Amino acid sequence: MKEIINFITSNYYIIIAIYLIVFVLLIILFYKFKHSYIGTFSEANIFRKLKKIYKKYDYPYIKEIILPINKESYAYYDAIVFGDKFIYLIEIKNHHGDILIDPLDDWVYVESSNKQHPFINPFYELELKKHIINRFLEININRIIEIVVYNTKTKPQGSKGKNHLIAANQLNSIIKHYESRENIPKFSPDLIEDKGNYLLEINIKKKKIRRKVINDLRNQRTKR
Repeated sequence: MKEIINFITSNYYIIIAIYLIVFVLLIILFYKFKHSYIGTFSEANIFRKLKKIYKKYDYPYIKEIILPINKESYAYYDAIVFGDKFIYLIEIKNHHGDILIDPLDDWVYVESSNKQHPFINPFYELELKKHIINRFLEININRIIEIVVYNTKTKPQGSKGKNHLIAANQLNSIIKHYESRENIPKFSPDLIEDKGNYLLEINIKKKKIRRKVINDLRNQRTKR
């Protein structure tokens, strides 16, 4: 014990320097990956809110599904909700701060430090994903609705156009609006079951591929 005390006393400044270096490295790592961690936490909160809505209407849904585009490319879907009359593609955005949308539909995420990060309009991505998924669903593409859901820490500003950019607690009203349309026939329950099971069947299950696709998404978010 005496030797340990002597060692600490004689190397006091070296030990303090090591602690400071470790502390600084931890801070750097935190700021580098904070969007990924915050995003994951927020996404879990949003999923909990959405789950209550799904249960209320007894709509089947699939979350975190990865579909093949070709042998080397994949499309990731946060959630797919099967309504009675429409199918909803849900994209979740986890930013904590302002999202500026200009009239040309360019999107910019603004951090609390006012640092700006341009990123692709998620509705462009959803439009592409809609066509990809309809290769497997094979339904009237107008009955696939794209919705972007943001968390309560996000403040969208600017032109939203006709797109569905909503908070999680607004999803209920959007689904209710579409499902109440009287001129749209309901899907056959068998059709919904078959389509849902087919998507689950072709969903990429290999852990290596899933890990790569999800890591690529997290890296994109971290760079913003």
